[in-house]
Amino acid sequence: GHQISSQDANFHHHKICPLCIAVDGIYDASWHLRVVKHCPIHKIRLIGTCGACGKGLGILRPGPGRCRCGATVSLQEAKRTVCTQAVGELLQVVRHRLFDDPSLASCPGSLRVFEEVGLPALLALIHRLRKFVQGQWQPDTRRVVHQEEDRALDVVAEALQCWDQGIAVVQSILTGIPSSKA
Repeated sequence: GHQISSQDANFHHHKICPLCIAVDGIYDASWHLRVVKHCPIHKIRLIGTCGACGKGLGILRPGPGRCRCGATVSLQEAKRTVCTQAVGELLQVVRHRLFDDPSLASCPGSLRVFEEVGLPALLALIHRLRKFVQGQWQPDTRRVVHQEEDRALDVVAEALQCWDQGIAVVQSILTGIPSSKA
């Protein structure tokens, strides 16, 4: 029932958590959101390509954990990359807002301030902050520093966890410049 922009969702290239598929046999709707690169439940990287043939996981395949070539998606690939605790909790908030049902997805205590923020607004906030961190202007060197998307999301997640400490702390984390005592 959420109205999100097309930049927030990806329906052409599927990503899956092989652990969710293997244990529960579920396909989670949050995996369609572009910001979700790790499973909000298991914290492992979502798999988007087949380890056997190297092709992307399309919608037409023999089963949730299988590729069109017939190979089973490997759990070992996903376990190599685990997200930080801050990113995991941010993804739990995104999933919580997506489902709007605490019995399906709860909101971690450190990010309760975002519990009532609508999904479109939350995704827009994450997207804009991530873009800011990725292409951040460094006044001392007069250049733009481009950070990889995963590292930028780590910084955003850490900053949002400190939201209740005030904008100076959040800004300090986002920019990497210590805030002054004044």
